[in-house]
Amino acid sequence: MAHAAGSPIWIRNDKNASTLELTPRGGSELDAFDEKWLQNIVQNHPEVLPIGQIEPGFGRPVSVCCELPVDAGSVDNLLLTSEGNIILVEVKLWRNSEARREVVAQTLDYAACLFKMDYSAVEAAVGRSDTWRDKSPPQLHQLFPAADAPDPTTFIDAINTNLRAGRILILVVGDGIRTETERLASLLQSHAGARFTFAMIELGVYPMPDGLGHLIFPHTLLQTNLVERGVIVIDDKRVTVLPPPTADRAQGRRTTITEAQFYEAIAALDKNVPDKLKVFVEKLQDRGVRAEFQASLNLKWDIPSGRTINLGYIQKNGAVWTDASNWFGAKEISHTYNEELAAALAVGLRKSSDNWTIWAAERSVRITDIADRLDAWLPVIDRFLQKVSDWAAAGSGDTSVS
Repeated sequence: MAHAAGSPIWIRNDKNASTLELTPRGGSELDAFDEKWLQNIVQNHPEVLPIGQIEPGFGRPVSVCCELPVDAGSVDNLLLTSEGNIILVEVKLWRNSEARREVVAQTLDYAACLFKMDYSAVEAAVGRSDTWRDKSPPQLHQLFPAADAPDPTTFIDAINTNLRAGRILILVVGDGIRTETERLASLLQSHAGARFTFAMIELGVYPMPDGLGHLIFPHTLLQTNLVERGVIVIDDKRVTVLPPPTADRAQGRRTTITEAQFYEAIAALDKNVPDKLKVFVEKLQDRGVRAEFQASLNLKWDIPSGRTINLGYIQKNGAVWTDASNWFGAKEISHTYNEELAAALAVGLRKSSDNWTIWAAERSVRITDIADRLDAWLPVIDRFLQKVSDWAAAGSGDTSVS
């Protein structure tokens, strides 16, 4: 099947234009364009992976190594984030017949091997990888730039927690896609997923004229999200993905790893709060308000004119903030929203410049403070959304993106 998108055009100085062509799938021109080349692209330029689209809030990935040795073979690329999230990458050229037959099973085998390891075992394996074999083995928490450097204890605990839970991001990255491979990935998706997220990414590679490198277009072809009640069975180094029990399957809602981590952090504060918060989020969805799980849980709503408003956000430490509701441009409306919300939730109000937020004496409001009164937030949101809609309809809405 022909590529559905048109070829990119490189325009220089608004005068000269060149049509860029995808790197061909055969012939001597591919001698330097093989799976090792793709592996090195991922290692040296992890930003080519659209991880933020697949797992928002996962963190900025740092390349750890190529050819990580595990019991089932070698993982092509291992990446980590300072939050302790793990990314396993297997690269395949789709002209390779093995890719069409075994890529999904192979990547799951590698993941199963990782699930049996702990932080120390992973760190030791990294020292035996192609990247570090002839160098001093690294301490993984020291691989991050100073601005992203994690606390070592917190980082190690997060890695161990994710390994025990089998909670990682698995990426199959290639130069194209074949129907058979799509069917394999669809089969994985039909089995409900487990504690990991699986995605296939196409890297469209376009050689630039005059030997000026390559232009790479990443495209997520398919992804599955974890189901919290899914099951992974590991037997003789083989991994089987089972659906949740029948009673749970109808209720099972696909989530991201970031969402699962958020609710686990809230449960550590109070085990009863996550269920109350999930009910609240579901009621917001009926109002067109969506939950975005990034570093925090953000409650987002799109103004009819096109701009997005953040109605409030909840951090993993339980802190609740509504100052972002002031940023869309109508301070009188947002200030009224915060006043009404403070009254409804029986909390205080902090008027810091124009960015008002609900407040509790000398600290931010905690979700544990208001978990039993979340329903009182709903009518306040209803009035706020109506006022913003009227404001936008009157021509005051700014169509820029917040």
